[in-house]
Amino acid sequence: MRPPVLLFLLLFSFLVPSRLEAQKEGKDLDRLLEEARRELAGLEAREKKEAQAREELRERLLETLLGLEKEERLLAKEVEKARLEARAARRAGEEASARASALASARASLESLLDQAAPAILSRTRNSLAALGSPSFLRARKTLEEAWKVRSSNRGEEGGALSLLEPALELALSEVREGARLCWTRGVFPGPRGPAVETPLLRAGLLGAAGPAGILVPKDETFRLVRPGGWFPGNRIQKALDRLEPRRAFPPLAFPLDVTGGLALAGLEAEKSLSTLFREGGPVMYFILLAGIMGLLITFLRGIGIHRERRRLDRLSLALPPLLEAGDLEEAARLCRKEGGAAGKALEACLQAAGLEENEAGRVLDQALLQGALSLERFLGTLAVLGTLAPFLGLLGTVTGMIRTFSALTAAAGGGGSTLLAGGIAEALITTEFGLVVAIPLVLFHSVLSGRAERVQADLEEAGARVALSTKKAVPSGRERGEG
Repeated sequence: MRPPVLLFLLLFSFLVPSRLEAQKEGKDLDRLLEEARRELAGLEAREKKEAQAREELRERLLETLLGLEKEERLLAKEVEKARLEARAARRAGEEASARASALASARASLESLLDQAAPAILSRTRNSLAALGSPSFLRARKTLEEAWKVRSSNRGEEGGALSLLEPALELALSEVREGARLCWTRGVFPGPRGPAVETPLLRAGLLGAAGPAGILVPKDETFRLVRPGGWFPGNRIQKALDRLEPRRAFPPLAFPLDVTGGLALAGLEAEKSLSTLFREGGPVMYFILLAGIMGLLITFLRGIGIHRERRRLDRLSLALPPLLEAGDLEEAARLCRKEGGAAGKALEACLQAAGLEENEAGRVLDQALLQGALSLERFLGTLAVLGTLAPFLGLLGTVTGMIRTFSALTAAAGGGGSTLLAGGIAEALITTEFGLVVAIPLVLFHSVLSGRAERVQADLEEAGARVALSTKKAVPSGRERGEG
C-alpha cells in the first residue's frame, strides 16, 4: 500500500505549485497539505488495520492448519487401530469357526460313540451280578434301556444320542460301585437238579455269588445254581456259607474293587503253568535246567564242605595249644590226622615242618596252606562259570525263538501277524527269564561261598602260623629231654 501513497504525494507536489501559482492563495495550500496529511494518516491507519487483520488471519489459518494436522494424526491412529481390530476380529472369527468345527466333529464322534457304547453296555450288563441285591443298578439299566429305545426310534434326529450320556455313565458308575460291595441277596434260580430254588446268596462284588444251595453261574439271560465239584472243596465252602448269617450287614468297602471288569480274572485263567512254559522255551531250557541243578548241587556240597572245615579248624584250634605247650607233638599229629580235611592236613604239615631247615620248613608250610586253600575253593570256579553261562543260554534261546517267530510271521503273510508276533516274542523271552532266574541265585551263592572260604582260609593261615611257632619252641625242649 505504500507505493500508491508516494505516487499520490508526487502528483500532489506537482499539482500544488501550479494551483498556488494559479490561485496564489497560501491558505489553500495549507488546507490541501492538511487534507493530504489527514488522508495519509488515514491510509496509514487503514494499512495498519489491514496488516493486523492479515496477521490475525495468518495466525488463525496456522492454528487451523495445526488442528487439521493433529486431527489427521489422530485419524491415522484410529484407522490403524480399526485395521488391527478388524484383523483381530477376523482371526477370532477364524478361531471360532475352527472351534465350532472341532466341537461339531467332537459332538458327532461322541454321538457315534454313544450309539455304539449304549447297546454294548446293555449287552454286557445283561447277566451282571450287580443286578443281585442292587435296586439302583436295576433302575440305571432300565433308564438306559428306555433312552436307547427313544434313540432307536429317532435315529435321524441330530443330537439325540446325547440323551444316552447321563444314563450310560450312571449305569457304569453303579456297576463300579457294586463291584466293591459284599452283600447278601435272595432270589429264585434254576437249581442243580432242574427245579427252581429260592435261596440266599452272598455276592462278592462282580466276581461271584454263592449260597447254601450252590454257586451262581450265568445261563442265557439269567443265572443258575451249580454244586461245586472236582478239585474244588465244595463241602468246606458249604460249611463256611452255612455259618454266615444272611441278615448280617457288611462294610461298604469290605471287598476289593475289580477295576478291570473281569479282565484280571481272565488274565489269571490265561496264565500258563511252569511245565507249559518249560516246553515252550525249547531245547535250551534243558541246558539252563542242567546248569541250575549243577549249580545248586555244587552250592549244597561246598556249603557243607566249608562248614565242616570251619568246625575242624575250631576243634583243632582248641585242642592243639595244650598239647604243644606240653611238647606232645605225636599226639598233636595224631589228632590232626584224625580230624582230616584241609585243616587237619595243613596243621599236620605245620607240625612236621618244625624239625626241618628254615627254607624247607617255609616251603612245606606254603605248600600245605596252598593245598588247604585249593581244597576250600574247589568247584567254586565252576559255580561262577554256571552263573555266568545261564543268562547267555537264555539269550541264545531268545534269539533262536525270535528267528522262528519271524520266519513264521513271514510265512503267515500278514494274517494275524500282530498276535503271532506278540505270542512269539513272549515265548522267546521265556528262556531269558529262566536264565536270569537260574543265574541270579548262582551268582549270589558263589559270592557267599567265596567269602566264607576266604574267611576260613585266613583263619587257617593264622592257626598254621601259631602252630608252627609253638612247635618251633617245643622241639628244642623235647630234644633236651631226650639227651638227658
